[in-house]
Amino acid sequence: MPPLSRLALLALLLVASGCATLPAARPLDPGLHEIGASMGGPVLNLGGTPLPVPLLNLQGRHGLPKLLDRPIDLTYGLNLMGLPFGILQGHVGMGWMVVKQRGAAPAITVADKQFFGTNALGLPNKPAAVATGWAANQLEVDISWEIRRQVIYAGLTQYFDFGNPQLTLTPSFGASFDTSPRTDGGLKIHLDFRWYALNQKDVYDAIRWIPRPQGSWGFGASLSYVFGAGSNRKPAAAAEES
Repeated sequence: MPPLSRLALLALLLVASGCATLPAARPLDPGLHEIGASMGGPVLNLGGTPLPVPLLNLQGRHGLPKLLDRPIDLTYGLNLMGLPFGILQGHVGMGWMVVKQRGAAPAITVADKQFFGTNALGLPNKPAAVATGWAANQLEVDISWEIRRQVIYAGLTQYFDFGNPQLTLTPSFGASFDTSPRTDGGLKIHLDFRWYALNQKDVYDAIRWIPRPQGSWGFGASLSYVFGAGSNRKPAAAAEES
């Protein structure tokens, strides 16, 4: 793979599909809905100061009928930061809890998100521009523990550029805090850390990720609100699996 192509791939995956999103570790139960916003992304070296790329995503999730008695949900989002520049970028995906939590044994969730983007939105203001688009896929496996409705998780993610697939392994860990654990709904706070493309090296000066030269750290924070009537939920004090 040519050096510039490798650099372009890493930049695309980290900035576009690397934007912070709502955690996928715990799919919603049927009847529950979630709306929220996420801020953050890969850490870039700007003038010697490490700063997360300030990507802002507006998102939603909906709990679907259970599959094999395990929760599955639909998720989607829109990147608001690109709109002022004429760039439309969003994602859609699903998450399914393959294994429920059993005491100290964690739940296991598989989630997939399809990212897409195009500059077509801004073409009327840029007569010389040519319409282009891109697509990337995010496949993630998470293990998680729920303790009194508070969730901690760790995961491993692979990002695919369909035009030139590469291995971009991204470990992560984070937590979701439920401010009203006695009910199914309410405000939630999510914090997430990722080491994007841990196995890829950035050896060029055009894009300087932190830490250099191995992949990029990423930080994300989200606020969301859950509403609706969930099904088959135990009281917080007795919830050992979800």
